[in-house]
Amino acid sequence: MRKHQRFALLIAIWLAMIIPACRQEIRPVPSVENPVIVDSPWVSKTVFTNWMEIEVVYTVRWLDGYKPLFEMAEPEDMSFGDRFELDPINGQKLVKINERKYKKENYADLVYYLRYIDEKKGEVEISEQVFHYIKEEPGKSDEGAEAKEFKAPGFLLRYDSVLTKDADDIMDRVDFGSFKRQEYIWKGLSGGLALVFASVLFLLFRRPAVVTRKTSKIKTASAGQAIDEHKERLAPKYAQVFLSNELFRLQLGLAGNPDSQKLRETKVVICNELRRFFLSYIPDLARGEFTYEEIRDRISQIPEKRKRELLVILTNQLEYHENHLYYGDPGVDLINQIIATRKQVGDLNDWKIWLFNKRQKWQRLSTQFKGLFRRAK
Repeated sequence: MRKHQRFALLIAIWLAMIIPACRQEIRPVPSVENPVIVDSPWVSKTVFTNWMEIEVVYTVRWLDGYKPLFEMAEPEDMSFGDRFELDPINGQKLVKINERKYKKENYADLVYYLRYIDEKKGEVEISEQVFHYIKEEPGKSDEGAEAKEFKAPGFLLRYDSVLTKDADDIMDRVDFGSFKRQEYIWKGLSGGLALVFASVLFLLFRRPAVVTRKTSKIKTASAGQAIDEHKERLAPKYAQVFLSNELFRLQLGLAGNPDSQKLRETKVVICNELRRFFLSYIPDLARGEFTYEEIRDRISQIPEKRKRELLVILTNQLEYHENHLYYGDPGVDLINQIIATRKQVGDLNDWKIWLFNKRQKWQRLSTQFKGLFRRAK
């Protein structure tokens, strides 16, 4: 008997453990009270001034099987109160951003841009907004579905004026950033230009250094114009600067349309200045009248080849100017002739002659190397 009681007790315990595990719990299907929810809006500014743009963002949440009617949430269909208006630039169209989904829930952010148009300060209320949605049914069109609505609560903002009580003027503050870098650049450029301009004036109007003095007057053989040798005889490097400045001054004087008398006078000055240059640059020239042959004879005695070539060119230019002074038109391409003469005078600088000789030497070496290379091939 005891065995049967024990066996019955074991069966009862086993059934007590098995039956709850096999039982299915039946729960009632919960009803969906709010399948579409619009959260309280996010506002870009809670304290603002008149005409300042305010960004208002509503987050719409809905379950699968429901559909918000965004076309009924356009800005012109909403009512934000008489003290606000839609921003004329950004607020005319509905902006829908950040659409996303999590399981059966869907999300989207609706952005509205407003401006406060009243002048009353203090707290300002934006009224509640109504959003519409429908329930989607399989096999049925959305057009006949009943539109339901959800109301988003209103909220308060605070308006403060930008003016103080003792304001005399209204001015918007515009920050253009710092202009220190541009200021330093312009100051540096202005200083550099001023230095260059001052250097040009100094070279044009300075009095060159003196080497020796002469008291005699020498007349040119062809031009017949007196060269005042009492003005001092210059050293060669200063004679170059003096002649270049004089030629530049004559070039500026020919601006416009000078008459034939002005051209002839300019030509005379060029001849005299070239003869004064040779008298200072070639010490072996005899005092008094000297011919082109005498100049070329003295030039041939100069050891530097490049310097001889340049002085011969200047001699030819002197001969050309004096021959055309009386036997031709003195104004024929005179400005270009002055420019060419200034270039030859400038090339007489020692550093330019040194650079020219180095370049010539390099060209010779390059030619020899190319010749060797061709023969090697």
